[in-house]
Parts: sequence; structure tokens; C-alpha cells
Amino acid sequence: MSIFESAGFVKAKFQPCLNTGTILDIALGDYVIGTNGEWILNGGLAPMTGITGYGGTYKSTAFDSLIVRVLMRYPLIEVLKYDTEQNAFTVTRFDRMARTEEVSHRILLTNQSTMDVDEFQDNLKKLFEARERDKYSYTVETPFLDLDTGKPALMWVPLIVYIDSFTMLRPAAEEQSSKKTNVEDQSNNTNDMNDGRMKKALISLFSKWSQRYGIYFMMTAQLGNVIKMNMYETVTKQNQWFKQNDNMKNVGPLFKYLTNTLLQAINPTPILASDKKSAEYPNNHNNENSIDINELNIRIIRCKTSLSGGTIPFVMSQNLGILSDLTNYHYLKKNGDFGYNVKGYSRYCVLKPDVKLTRMDIIDTLENDYELCRALEILTQLKWITTYWNIANMDVNIPETAEKFVDMVAAQDTLLISDILNSRGYWTYNKEDKRPYLSTMDIIEKIQKR
Repeated sequence: MSIFESAGFVKAKFQPCLNTGTILDIALGDYVIGTNGEWILNGGLAPMTGITGYGGTYKSTAFDSLIVRVLMRYPLIEVLKYDTEQNAFTVTRFDRMARTEEVSHRILLTNQSTMDVDEFQDNLKKLFEARERDKYSYTVETPFLDLDTGKPALMWVPLIVYIDSFTMLRPAAEEQSSKKTNVEDQSNNTNDMNDGRMKKALISLFSKWSQRYGIYFMMTAQLGNVIKMNMYETVTKQNQWFKQNDNMKNVGPLFKYLTNTLLQAINPTPILASDKKSAEYPNNHNNENSIDINELNIRIIRCKTSLSGGTIPFVMSQNLGILSDLTNYHYLKKNGDFGYNVKGYSRYCVLKPDVKLTRMDIIDTLENDYELCRALEILTQLKWITTYWNIANMDVNIPETAEKFVDMVAAQDTLLISDILNSRGYWTYNKEDKRPYLSTMDIIEKIQKR
């Protein structure tokens, strides 16, 4: 027992990030030791995650699809979506994004017309108090190693509270007064002050509740331009990675400080072929409008677990959300065809060279080939590591090219390509998930020359 523990201090509860199965995991994460000596990627959905952006930049779509991906990897999780903009009318969209399974029964959708913010806060308190009273029923064993006990680390079964958007969250008193006054009434002048006080108190509570009760808060926020009072006024940037005039609307300053991860959605743009008219990746299989396939840059504004400032070119669909496998394919192509042998208009992945990849068929090809998708995921993570991490100071030899990586795999006989491609890259506490876990760092470590 440490001197602090003997004085009554209690160690903080363990709350890892939830893997999403997207490039976000490696971009926001780091590797930590597992119970069997494996390297577990602790990245993805942080306990307090925010996303901001101008209108129409797929903020809600991105978060909706990340939630779907988390639900598919972690059983028992339930989601409360509090819609403050009254834009969501059904949870069936989540099933459409999941495609292969139903997740909507694990999501409760409510909004401010049904429940004001005071009721919302009170009901959360009741839920968390009940959770605390029966905490052993809501505790699961993880594959992470508890360094104090040498046993598997325990965590709460996560709950997700999703507020879309925090900008439009209104104090209950303001809603009550709006029923009695018209929009020009002078008493409305105090609304901004009340709004600021409410949001400061609420996000402080979220930060505490998140760690104490194992809650993952997700919040969207609207971005607008700074309004100058005069033309000579100097504008201070809100963050190193924001543009000079970017301003998050009506969220309060603590939104920037207490979110573990803050993302910015930037300028979704249709991904077009060289003729600048037709889609680069036509989605003929689902008979959807090809213009629905867009590139959305997600900038990492703030991250407490990894680097900030990086930008991820997600491939997005308004209908299906983040297309993770296509994102990996697109990311590698944009980064010098990393991991591809290019022959004419076709590409061949160095970890799965028997499959021809063409832009016209890539969506269907990825949908029907788990091994190919796993190969692209591993190569994408390797490319991110070699681009953004200080590999010179790492204890293992990180191959800087995909070809060197393949050569290292071929030079040993303890880890087969088939083992690699039939593994999974996300951690889970789900004992029913029988596919073996093998992180990219595990692979790199296993193929080192001894």
C-alpha cells in the first residue's frame, strides 16, 4: 500500500477507450499490455468525446456510425440519444448502418420536447445511483492487465449518453419562460447567461460521472464564425488546430477542456473519378446514388491519449455512415499506394495479392472478403504509425514500407499470413467472440528476428 492509499486516497477507476474498428482507433490510441503479454490498442471512443463542425458536415452521421460499430463489438452496452435539435425521429437508421445485425433495440431516443434538461439530469442521477448500488452486476473483466494485481483489469459495462447537439441544449427555465413571453421580450436577455451557467455545471458533472460510473459521453457542437465588434479587433484562436475565425457556438469554455477527445468535421466532398463527374467508387450493389460517397476530413483538435493535429480522410455515406474498409483502401491509395502493387488501373494488396481491386468493384469486393479488409486495416495502421509516431525510439523494429513488412512475415514461420488475416484488431470483453485478437503491434513484435 502506498503512502497516499494509507492516508485514504483511492485509485481512479479503469476506463479504457472503446475500439470502433476504424482508423480512429490508431489515430487516437496507444498500445498497452494485456493479460497474456499481448499489445492492446487502447484507442477509439474516449469517455468524453466531442465533435464540432459547420452545418452539413456529417457530425451526427459520424457519431451515429461510430456508436453502431461500438455496439457490434461490445455486448451489454446501451445508448441514450438526447436529440436537442428534434432532427431524429426513429432509431432504424442505426440498423441500416449496422447492415448485418440489429442494434436499434439497444438505443433509446428522446428529445427536449419530451424531457427538459432538468429532467434529463435528474434521471441520469437516478440511473447512476442505481448502478452504483449494484455495481458488481455491471462489472466485466477486460483483457487489459491490472499492473497492481497482475490480474485482468475490471471495468464498468459501458453506457453511452449521446447529446446531439450540446449547442442547442437549453436550460429548463428558458423553455418555461418561452411559453409565457414573445421573442422580443426584454427578459430574454438573460438567457445567454443562464445557458452558460447551465452548460458549465453540466459538463463538469459529465466529466465526473464519466469516470465514476463508466459512462461514455458523446456530444456534437455547432461551429460558426467569430463575430467581430469592430474591424480592428484581434481574434484569438480557440485552439491551435482551429482556423482563426472558427468558434464553437454556445457550448462554454469547458467543452474544449474537459472532452478527452475533440474532433472537427471539415468539408465533405464527393469522391469523383478523373472525369470529375462520375463517382470514384460507385455503389451499384445497393442501387444508391453514387454522389453519396464522400470524403470527410476529421481533424483531431484535442486528444489526451495520442497526437493532436492529424487529419483522417474518412469515406462517408449519409445513408450508411463511416465506410471503414473503404476508408482504409482510400487512405492507402492517397498515401503513395502504400501496400499496393499497381498494374494499370488495378491494385493488388501485398497481404492479399490474389484479389484484384478496381474502383468500380471495390465496395462489393470489400463487403465479401474479411481477409482483405483485415489486410487493409493492418496496413493502414502501419502507415499511420510510420507517419506520425516516433518509431526511432521504439523498442521494436517498425518496418517503414509495406514490402519490408511482408518480407519480415515471410522470413519467419511462427505466424502465418492466414493467422494474421483471420484475426481481429479490436479488443473486447465479449467471451463469445472466438476470433483471436492480434494487434498490429503484436504482429510486428512476433515477426522480429530473434
